[in-house]
Amino acid sequence: MLRGCLILSMSLAATTSQAGMNPPASGVLAAGSAHVPAGTQAKAKVDVAAHVTAHVATRAPARSPLHARHATVLLAQLDLSADSLEQTLTEEPDTETAAARTETPPGAGPQAEPATPPVEAITIIPAQPVIDQDAEDRPRSALESENTSPQPTHDPEAHEPPAYLPELPLLPVAFAPAGSVQWTINEQLFDYSLLGVFVMPGEVIDMKLEHADGLAFKPLSADESFYRVDTNHWRWRAPQTPGHVALEFHSGDDAWKSVVNALVKVPAEQMNNGRLGTFRIGPYPSDDELASRKRYVNPDGFIKVTKQTKDVMLSPHFRLGEFVSKQVGGFPKYVYLNERLIIKLERVRQAMEEAGYEVHNLHVMSGYRTPFYNKTIGNVKFSRHVFGDAADIFIDNNGNGRMDDLNGDGKADLADALIMQQVVEGLADDGDYAPLVGGLGVYGPAPHRGPFIHIDTRGYPARWVSK
Repeated sequence: MLRGCLILSMSLAATTSQAGMNPPASGVLAAGSAHVPAGTQAKAKVDVAAHVTAHVATRAPARSPLHARHATVLLAQLDLSADSLEQTLTEEPDTETAAARTETPPGAGPQAEPATPPVEAITIIPAQPVIDQDAEDRPRSALESENTSPQPTHDPEAHEPPAYLPELPLLPVAFAPAGSVQWTINEQLFDYSLLGVFVMPGEVIDMKLEHADGLAFKPLSADESFYRVDTNHWRWRAPQTPGHVALEFHSGDDAWKSVVNALVKVPAEQMNNGRLGTFRIGPYPSDDELASRKRYVNPDGFIKVTKQTKDVMLSPHFRLGEFVSKQVGGFPKYVYLNERLIIKLERVRQAMEEAGYEVHNLHVMSGYRTPFYNKTIGNVKFSRHVFGDAADIFIDNNGNGRMDDLNGDGKADLADALIMQQVVEGLADDGDYAPLVGGLGVYGPAPHRGPFIHIDTRGYPARWVSK
Protein backbone atom coordinates (compact mmCIF):
# COMPACT_ATOMS: atom_id res chain seq x y z
CA MET A 1 0.00 0.00 0.00
CA LEU A 2 1.25 3.47 -0.77
CA ARG A 3 2.45 5.29 2.27
CA GLY A 4 1.37 8.87 3.02
CA CYS A 5 3.32 11.02 0.60
CA LEU A 6 2.63 14.51 1.78
CA ILE A 7 5.09 14.33 4.67
CA LEU A 8 7.91 14.55 2.09
CA SER A 9 6.65 17.92 0.95
CA MET A 10 6.58 19.09 4.56
CA SER A 11 10.31 18.43 4.74
CA LEU A 12 10.89 21.33 2.34
CA ALA A 13 10.47 23.75 5.23
CA ALA A 14 12.98 22.08 7.60
CA THR A 15 16.46 23.50 8.20
CA THR A 16 19.59 21.44 8.66
CA SER A 17 22.23 24.15 8.29
CA GLN A 18 21.95 25.56 11.81
CA ALA A 19 25.26 26.13 13.54
CA GLY A 20 26.38 23.22 15.64
CA MET A 21 23.74 20.82 14.32
CA ASN A 22 24.93 17.26 13.94
CA PRO A 23 24.68 15.86 10.42
CA PRO A 24 21.60 13.72 9.81
CA ALA A 25 21.77 9.98 10.30
CA SER A 26 23.17 8.12 7.35
CA GLY A 27 20.80 7.44 4.51
CA VAL A 28 18.06 9.94 5.35
CA LEU A 29 16.44 12.81 3.50
CA ALA A 30 17.52 16.18 4.82
CA ALA A 31 15.87 19.40 3.70
CA GLY A 32 16.31 23.08 4.33
CA SER A 33 18.01 26.28 3.41
CA ALA A 34 21.30 25.11 1.86
CA HIS A 35 23.57 26.26 -0.93
CA VAL A 36 22.58 23.61 -3.42
CA PRO A 37 23.18 23.95 -7.16
CA ALA A 38 20.01 23.94 -9.22
CA GLY A 39 21.04 20.75 -11.01
CA THR A 40 21.48 18.90 -7.74
CA GLN A 41 18.13 20.14 -6.50
CA ALA A 42 16.34 18.99 -9.64
CA LYS A 43 18.02 15.59 -9.52
CA ALA A 44 17.02 15.16 -5.88
CA LYS A 45 13.42 15.90 -6.82
CA VAL A 46 13.61 13.46 -9.69
CA ASP A 47 15.00 10.77 -7.38
CA VAL A 48 12.13 11.17 -4.91
CA ALA A 49 9.47 11.38 -7.62
CA ALA A 50 10.82 8.32 -9.43
CA HIS A 51 10.79 6.36 -6.19
CA VAL A 52 7.18 7.35 -5.47
CA THR A 53 6.06 6.50 -9.02
CA ALA A 54 7.67 3.06 -8.83
CA HIS A 55 6.17 2.54 -5.35
CA VAL A 56 2.67 3.22 -6.65
CA ALA A 57 3.07 0.85 -9.59
CA THR A 58 4.47 -2.06 -7.58
CA ARG A 59 2.80 -1.83 -4.18
CA ALA A 60 -0.82 -0.89 -4.79
CA PRO A 61 -2.14 -2.03 -8.17
CA ALA A 62 -5.57 -2.80 -6.70
CA ARG A 63 -6.05 0.81 -5.66
CA SER A 64 -4.13 2.52 -8.42
CA PRO A 65 -6.61 5.38 -8.98
CA LEU A 66 -6.50 6.39 -5.31
CA HIS A 67 -2.76 5.98 -4.98
CA ALA A 68 -2.02 7.66 -8.30
CA ARG A 69 -3.88 10.67 -6.97
CA HIS A 70 -1.64 10.80 -3.90
CA ALA A 71 1.44 10.38 -6.08
CA THR A 72 0.29 13.26 -8.27
CA VAL A 73 -0.05 15.45 -5.17
CA LEU A 74 3.52 14.64 -4.21
CA LEU A 75 4.85 15.33 -7.71
CA ALA A 76 3.07 18.68 -7.58
CA GLN A 77 4.75 19.43 -4.26
CA LEU A 78 8.08 18.73 -5.97
CA ASP A 79 7.13 20.95 -8.96
CA LEU A 80 7.16 17.88 -11.20
CA SER A 81 4.47 16.32 -13.32
CA ALA A 82 4.55 12.82 -14.77
CA ASP A 83 5.50 14.32 -18.17
CA SER A 84 8.25 16.54 -16.77
CA LEU A 85 9.56 13.59 -14.75
CA GLU A 86 9.92 11.47 -17.90
CA GLN A 87 11.51 14.38 -19.79
CA THR A 88 13.98 15.09 -17.00
CA LEU A 89 15.04 11.46 -16.85
CA THR A 90 15.62 11.15 -20.61
CA GLU A 91 16.96 14.52 -21.77
CA GLU A 92 20.73 15.06 -22.25
CA PRO A 93 22.43 17.96 -20.44
CA ASP A 94 23.07 21.05 -22.58
CA THR A 95 26.87 21.03 -22.38
CA GLU A 96 27.31 24.04 -24.67
CA THR A 97 25.12 26.22 -22.50
CA ALA A 98 26.89 25.02 -19.40
CA ALA A 99 30.27 25.82 -20.94
CA ALA A 100 29.11 29.27 -22.03
CA ARG A 101 28.11 30.09 -18.49
CA THR A 102 31.60 29.28 -17.19
CA GLU A 103 33.64 30.81 -20.07
CA THR A 104 35.69 33.93 -19.18
CA PRO A 105 35.29 36.79 -21.71
CA PRO A 106 38.52 37.74 -23.66
CA GLY A 107 40.62 40.33 -21.91
CA ALA A 108 38.83 39.97 -18.66
CA GLY A 109 40.79 39.29 -15.54
CA PRO A 110 40.03 36.62 -13.02
CA GLN A 111 36.53 36.90 -11.66
CA ALA A 112 35.20 35.82 -8.35
CA GLU A 113 32.79 32.96 -8.56
CA PRO A 114 29.27 34.28 -7.95
CA ALA A 115 27.72 33.26 -4.69
CA THR A 116 24.97 30.66 -4.96
CA PRO A 117 21.83 31.96 -3.33
CA PRO A 118 20.24 29.74 -0.69
CA VAL A 119 17.43 27.60 -2.04
CA GLU A 120 14.84 25.33 -0.52
CA ALA A 121 15.96 21.85 -1.55
CA ILE A 122 15.82 18.19 -0.72
CA THR A 123 19.32 16.85 -0.18
CA ILE A 124 19.86 13.12 -0.32
CA ILE A 125 22.56 12.16 2.15
CA PRO A 126 23.97 8.77 1.19
CA ALA A 127 24.49 6.12 3.79
CA GLN A 128 28.02 6.26 5.20
CA PRO A 129 30.06 3.03 5.31
CA VAL A 130 30.94 1.64 8.69
CA ILE A 131 34.73 1.40 9.00
CA ASP A 132 36.14 -1.40 11.10
CA GLN A 133 39.22 0.15 12.72
CA ASP A 134 40.63 -3.29 13.55
CA ALA A 135 40.21 -4.69 10.06
CA GLU A 136 43.95 -4.70 9.26
CA ASP A 137 44.79 -6.67 12.40
CA ARG A 138 41.97 -9.20 12.02
CA PRO A 139 42.54 -12.35 9.88
CA ARG A 140 40.16 -12.61 6.93
CA SER A 141 37.54 -15.29 6.82
CA ALA A 142 37.35 -17.75 3.97
CA LEU A 143 34.32 -15.87 2.56
CA GLU A 144 36.17 -12.55 2.66
CA SER A 145 39.29 -14.06 1.06
CA GLU A 146 37.35 -15.35 -1.92
CA ASN A 147 35.61 -12.03 -2.54
CA THR A 148 38.60 -9.90 -3.46
CA SER A 149 37.21 -8.14 -6.53
CA PRO A 150 37.08 -4.35 -6.17
CA GLN A 151 33.67 -2.79 -5.50
CA PRO A 152 32.30 -0.56 -8.28
CA THR A 153 32.69 3.14 -7.65
CA HIS A 154 29.63 5.37 -7.50
CA ASP A 155 28.88 7.07 -10.80
CA PRO A 156 27.41 10.50 -9.92
CA GLU A 157 25.83 10.74 -13.38
CA ALA A 158 23.92 7.46 -13.07
CA HIS A 159 20.27 7.79 -12.05
CA GLU A 160 19.56 5.87 -8.86
CA PRO A 161 16.63 5.88 -6.46
CA PRO A 162 17.22 7.57 -3.10
CA ALA A 163 19.25 5.57 -0.62
CA TYR A 164 16.38 5.78 1.86
CA LEU A 165 12.82 6.99 2.12
CA PRO A 166 11.31 7.27 5.59
CA GLU A 167 8.46 4.95 6.59
CA LEU A 168 5.38 7.13 6.41
CA PRO A 169 1.91 6.77 7.95
CA LEU A 170 -0.56 4.42 6.30
CA LEU A 171 -3.32 5.94 4.24
CA PRO A 172 -6.71 5.48 5.91
CA VAL A 173 -8.54 2.36 4.77
CA ALA A 174 -11.89 3.20 3.18
CA PHE A 175 -15.20 1.57 4.05
CA ALA A 176 -16.32 -0.93 1.44
CA PRO A 177 -18.79 0.82 -0.91
CA ALA A 178 -22.51 0.47 -0.39
CA GLY A 179 -23.82 -2.70 -1.96
CA SER A 180 -20.43 -4.43 -2.12
CA VAL A 181 -20.66 -6.04 1.33
CA GLN A 182 -23.41 -8.11 2.92
CA TRP A 183 -23.18 -9.39 6.48
CA THR A 184 -25.23 -12.24 7.88
CA ILE A 185 -25.09 -12.12 11.67
CA ASN A 186 -27.20 -14.65 13.54
CA GLU A 187 -29.27 -15.07 10.34
CA GLN A 188 -29.97 -11.32 10.10
CA LEU A 189 -28.89 -9.61 6.85
CA PHE A 190 -27.07 -6.25 6.82
CA ASP A 191 -26.41 -4.60 3.44
CA TYR A 192 -23.73 -2.17 4.52
CA SER A 193 -20.17 -2.19 5.86
CA LEU A 194 -20.75 -0.15 9.05
CA LEU A 195 -23.28 -1.64 11.45
CA GLY A 196 -24.20 -2.29 15.04
CA VAL A 197 -25.22 -5.50 16.78
CA PHE A 198 -26.60 -5.93 20.31
CA VAL A 199 -25.39 -8.92 22.32
CA MET A 200 -25.42 -10.30 25.83
CA PRO A 201 -22.25 -10.85 27.88
CA GLY A 202 -20.51 -14.05 26.77
CA GLU A 203 -22.91 -14.56 23.85
CA VAL A 204 -21.45 -16.24 20.75
CA ILE A 205 -22.59 -14.79 17.44
CA ASP A 206 -22.17 -16.24 13.97
CA MET A 207 -20.72 -13.72 11.49
CA LYS A 208 -20.50 -14.27 7.74
CA LEU A 209 -19.41 -11.67 5.21
CA GLU A 210 -19.98 -11.76 1.46
CA HIS A 211 -18.16 -9.39 -0.89
CA ALA A 212 -19.32 -8.61 -4.41
CA ASP A 213 -15.81 -9.15 -5.83
CA GLY A 214 -15.08 -12.22 -3.71
CA LEU A 215 -12.42 -10.50 -1.58
CA ALA A 216 -11.29 -12.30 1.55
CA PHE A 217 -11.42 -10.28 4.79
CA LYS A 218 -9.70 -10.77 8.12
CA PRO A 219 -10.39 -9.39 11.62
CA LEU A 220 -7.73 -6.96 12.82
CA SER A 221 -7.90 -8.38 16.34
CA ALA A 222 -7.90 -12.13 15.85
CA ASP A 223 -7.64 -13.01 19.55
CA GLU A 224 -9.17 -15.93 21.39
CA SER A 225 -12.63 -14.35 21.12
CA PHE A 226 -12.64 -15.19 17.38
CA TYR A 227 -13.03 -18.64 15.88
CA ARG A 228 -12.56 -18.89 12.12
CA VAL A 229 -15.10 -21.21 10.54
CA ASP A 230 -14.16 -20.57 6.90
CA THR A 231 -13.11 -17.75 4.61
CA ASN A 232 -15.11 -14.65 5.67
CA HIS A 233 -16.92 -16.71 8.29
CA TRP A 234 -16.27 -16.41 12.02
CA ARG A 235 -17.81 -17.00 15.41
CA TRP A 236 -17.15 -14.32 18.00
CA ARG A 237 -17.67 -14.49 21.75
CA ALA A 238 -18.66 -11.25 23.46
CA PRO A 239 -16.79 -10.24 26.61
CA GLN A 240 -18.43 -10.57 30.00
CA THR A 241 -18.15 -6.85 30.65
CA PRO A 242 -20.91 -4.68 29.10
CA GLY A 243 -19.80 -1.93 26.76
CA HIS A 244 -18.77 -1.16 23.20
CA VAL A 245 -16.40 -3.37 21.17
CA ALA A 246 -15.47 -2.28 17.64
CA LEU A 247 -14.80 -5.32 15.45
CA GLU A 248 -12.85 -4.16 12.39
CA PHE A 249 -12.27 -6.31 9.31
CA HIS A 250 -9.92 -5.53 6.42
CA SER A 251 -9.68 -7.04 2.98
CA GLY A 252 -6.46 -8.96 2.33
CA ASP A 253 -4.93 -6.06 0.39
CA ASP A 254 -6.05 -3.50 3.01
CA ALA A 255 -8.06 -1.72 0.32
CA TRP A 256 -11.42 -1.89 2.12
CA LYS A 257 -12.74 -2.27 5.64
CA SER A 258 -15.95 -3.12 7.44
CA VAL A 259 -16.72 -2.33 11.08
CA VAL A 260 -19.20 -4.14 13.31
CA ASN A 261 -19.92 -2.15 16.48
CA ALA A 262 -20.84 -4.77 19.05
CA LEU A 263 -22.72 -3.33 22.03
CA VAL A 264 -22.69 -5.71 24.99
CA LYS A 265 -25.83 -5.22 27.06
CA VAL A 266 -26.33 -4.94 30.80
CA PRO A 267 -28.54 -7.90 31.82
CA ALA A 268 -32.09 -6.88 32.69
CA GLU A 269 -31.97 -8.82 35.96
CA GLN A 270 -29.53 -6.19 37.26
CA MET A 271 -32.42 -3.72 37.51
CA ASN A 272 -33.30 -2.76 41.06
CA ASN A 273 -36.82 -1.41 41.62
CA GLY A 274 -37.13 -0.56 37.95
CA ARG A 275 -33.79 1.26 37.78
CA LEU A 276 -30.31 0.70 36.45
CA GLY A 277 -28.18 2.87 38.69
CA THR A 278 -29.98 6.20 38.85
CA PHE A 279 -31.67 5.76 35.45
CA ARG A 280 -35.36 4.99 35.79
CA ILE A 281 -36.73 2.36 33.40
CA GLY A 282 -39.92 1.24 35.13
CA PRO A 283 -41.73 -2.11 35.14
CA TYR A 284 -42.31 -4.15 32.00
CA PRO A 285 -45.48 -6.26 31.54
CA SER A 286 -45.46 -9.66 33.21
CA ASP A 287 -44.92 -12.83 31.19
CA ASP A 288 -48.61 -13.68 31.67
CA GLU A 289 -49.62 -10.36 30.13
CA LEU A 290 -47.43 -11.03 27.09
CA ALA A 291 -48.43 -14.66 26.59
CA SER A 292 -51.34 -13.84 24.28
CA ARG A 293 -49.56 -11.11 22.33
CA LYS A 294 -47.59 -11.82 19.14
CA ARG A 295 -43.99 -10.67 18.92
CA TYR A 296 -43.90 -9.07 22.37
CA VAL A 297 -40.82 -10.10 24.35
CA ASN A 298 -39.47 -8.29 27.37
CA PRO A 299 -35.85 -7.06 27.08
CA ASP A 300 -33.05 -9.44 28.05
CA GLY A 301 -30.71 -6.49 28.59
CA PHE A 302 -30.11 -2.80 27.97
CA ILE A 303 -27.39 -0.94 26.09
CA LYS A 304 -25.53 1.51 28.30
CA VAL A 305 -25.24 4.93 26.61
CA THR A 306 -22.55 7.33 27.83
CA LYS A 307 -21.11 10.58 26.51
CA GLN A 308 -18.41 8.45 24.90
CA THR A 309 -20.72 5.89 23.26
CA LYS A 310 -23.68 8.06 22.22
CA ASP A 311 -22.04 8.67 18.82
CA VAL A 312 -21.34 5.02 18.06
CA MET A 313 -22.64 4.31 14.56
CA LEU A 314 -25.33 1.64 14.27
CA SER A 315 -25.46 1.98 10.48
CA PRO A 316 -24.09 4.42 7.89
CA HIS A 317 -26.61 7.13 8.90
CA PHE A 318 -27.82 6.45 12.46
CA ARG A 319 -26.11 6.80 15.84
CA LEU A 320 -26.85 5.16 19.16
CA GLY A 321 -27.71 8.44 20.90
CA GLU A 322 -30.58 9.15 18.50
CA PHE A 323 -32.67 6.37 20.07
CA VAL A 324 -32.46 7.11 23.79
CA SER A 325 -35.64 7.82 25.72
CA LYS A 326 -36.45 11.55 25.91
CA GLN A 327 -36.90 11.54 29.68
CA VAL A 328 -35.04 14.04 31.81
CA GLY A 329 -31.73 12.89 33.27
CA GLY A 330 -28.02 12.75 32.63
CA PHE A 331 -25.67 10.01 31.54
CA PRO A 332 -25.45 7.10 31.69
CA LYS A 333 -28.73 6.27 29.99
CA TYR A 334 -29.99 2.86 28.90
CA VAL A 335 -31.73 1.81 25.71
CA TYR A 336 -33.26 -1.36 24.31
CA LEU A 337 -33.13 -1.77 20.51
CA ASN A 338 -33.74 -4.37 17.84
CA GLU A 339 -31.32 -4.44 14.88
CA ARG A 340 -34.23 -4.83 12.44
CA LEU A 341 -35.41 -1.30 13.25
CA ILE A 342 -32.05 0.19 12.16
CA ILE A 343 -32.08 -1.89 8.98
CA LYS A 344 -35.61 -0.67 8.17
CA LEU A 345 -34.67 2.96 8.77
CA GLU A 346 -31.81 2.65 6.28
CA ARG A 347 -34.19 1.07 3.75
CA VAL A 348 -36.71 3.89 4.20
CA ARG A 349 -34.00 6.50 3.72
CA GLN A 350 -32.77 4.82 0.55
CA ALA A 351 -36.31 4.42 -0.81
CA MET A 352 -37.06 8.12 -0.30
CA GLU A 353 -33.93 9.06 -2.23
CA GLU A 354 -34.79 6.63 -5.02
CA ALA A 355 -38.24 8.24 -5.19
CA GLY A 356 -36.56 11.58 -5.93
CA TYR A 357 -36.53 13.21 -2.49
CA GLU A 358 -33.31 14.56 -1.00
CA VAL A 359 -32.61 13.08 2.42
CA HIS A 360 -29.77 14.68 4.31
CA ASN A 361 -31.40 14.06 7.67
CA LEU A 362 -34.01 11.40 8.42
CA HIS A 363 -34.78 12.65 11.90
CA VAL A 364 -35.69 10.19 14.69
CA MET A 365 -38.22 12.13 16.75
CA SER A 366 -38.80 9.21 19.12
CA GLY A 367 -37.01 5.88 19.32
CA TYR A 368 -36.88 3.78 22.47
CA ARG A 369 -39.11 4.73 25.36
CA THR A 370 -38.80 3.35 28.84
CA PRO A 371 -42.08 2.10 30.35
CA PHE A 372 -41.72 4.93 32.87
CA TYR A 373 -41.48 7.66 30.20
CA ASN A 374 -44.08 6.04 27.97
CA LYS A 375 -46.59 6.22 30.83
CA THR A 376 -45.78 9.85 31.66
CA ILE A 377 -46.66 10.96 28.10
CA GLY A 378 -49.93 9.00 28.22
CA ASN A 379 -49.08 6.41 25.58
CA VAL A 380 -50.49 2.89 25.46
CA LYS A 381 -48.90 0.28 27.68
CA PHE A 382 -47.90 -2.03 24.82
CA SER A 383 -46.37 0.61 22.56
CA ARG A 384 -43.75 -0.87 20.24
CA HIS A 385 -41.40 1.92 21.33
CA VAL A 386 -41.15 0.22 24.71
CA PHE A 387 -40.01 -2.98 23.02
CA GLY A 388 -37.23 -1.36 21.01
CA ASP A 389 -38.42 -1.84 17.43
CA ALA A 390 -40.27 1.42 16.65
CA ALA A 391 -39.38 4.96 15.58
CA ASP A 392 -41.29 8.15 14.76
CA ILE A 393 -39.49 9.85 11.87
CA PHE A 394 -39.63 12.70 9.36
CA ILE A 395 -37.33 14.32 6.81
CA ASP A 396 -35.70 17.45 8.24
CA ASN A 397 -33.02 18.65 5.83
CA ASN A 398 -33.15 22.28 6.99
CA GLY A 399 -32.71 21.32 10.65
CA ASN A 400 -35.71 23.21 12.03
CA GLY A 401 -37.06 20.19 13.89
CA ARG A 402 -40.14 19.85 11.65
CA MET A 403 -41.08 17.84 8.57
CA ASP A 404 -39.91 19.42 5.31
CA ASP A 405 -42.33 20.53 2.60
CA LEU A 406 -42.00 17.45 0.40
CA ASN A 407 -44.75 18.25 -2.11
CA GLY A 408 -43.72 21.86 -2.60
CA ASP A 409 -47.08 23.41 -1.65
CA GLY A 410 -45.46 25.84 0.77
CA LYS A 411 -46.45 24.09 3.98
CA ALA A 412 -45.62 20.95 5.97
CA ASP A 413 -48.76 19.03 6.76
CA LEU A 414 -50.43 15.63 6.60
CA ALA A 415 -49.90 15.47 2.83
CA ASP A 416 -46.12 15.37 3.32
CA ALA A 417 -46.40 12.54 5.83
CA LEU A 418 -48.61 10.66 3.37
CA ILE A 419 -45.83 10.91 0.77
CA MET A 420 -43.47 9.14 3.16
CA GLN A 421 -46.17 6.56 3.93
CA GLN A 422 -46.61 5.74 0.23
CA VAL A 423 -42.87 5.26 -0.24
CA VAL A 424 -42.66 2.93 2.77
CA GLU A 425 -45.60 0.91 1.46
CA GLY A 426 -43.64 0.32 -1.74
CA LEU A 427 -40.91 -1.50 0.20
CA ALA A 428 -43.23 -4.49 0.56
CA ASP A 429 -42.48 -5.35 -3.08
CA ASP A 430 -38.85 -6.12 -2.19
CA GLY A 431 -38.22 -9.85 -1.98
CA ASP A 432 -36.19 -9.65 1.25
CA TYR A 433 -38.53 -7.27 3.08
CA ALA A 434 -40.48 -9.91 5.04
CA PRO A 435 -38.41 -9.66 8.28
CA LEU A 436 -39.03 -5.89 8.34
CA VAL A 437 -42.84 -5.99 8.04
CA GLY A 438 -44.65 -4.06 10.77
CA GLY A 439 -46.71 -1.06 11.70
CA LEU A 440 -47.01 2.12 9.64
CA GLY A 441 -48.82 5.10 11.11
CA VAL A 442 -49.33 8.61 9.71
CA TYR A 443 -49.67 11.67 11.96
CA GLY A 444 -50.66 15.19 10.98
CA PRO A 445 -49.19 18.31 12.60
CA ALA A 446 -49.94 19.46 16.14
CA PRO A 447 -49.16 22.78 17.86
CA HIS A 448 -46.01 21.41 19.50
CA ARG A 449 -44.69 19.40 16.52
CA GLY A 450 -44.97 18.83 12.79
CA PRO A 451 -46.26 15.79 10.88
CA PHE A 452 -44.41 12.45 10.99
CA ILE A 453 -44.77 8.75 10.35
CA HIS A 454 -44.38 5.81 12.71
CA ILE A 455 -42.64 2.60 11.61
CA ASP A 456 -41.93 -0.61 13.48
CA THR A 457 -40.94 -4.22 12.81
CA ARG A 458 -43.56 -6.07 14.83
CA GLY A 459 -43.71 -8.85 12.21
CA TYR A 460 -47.23 -8.31 10.88
CA PRO A 461 -48.90 -5.35 9.10
CA ALA A 462 -50.72 -2.64 11.04
CA ARG A 463 -51.96 0.66 9.55
CA TRP A 464 -53.48 3.84 10.95
CA VAL A 465 -53.80 7.57 10.23
CA SER A 466 -54.12 10.31 12.85
CA LYS A 467 -55.01 13.73 11.43
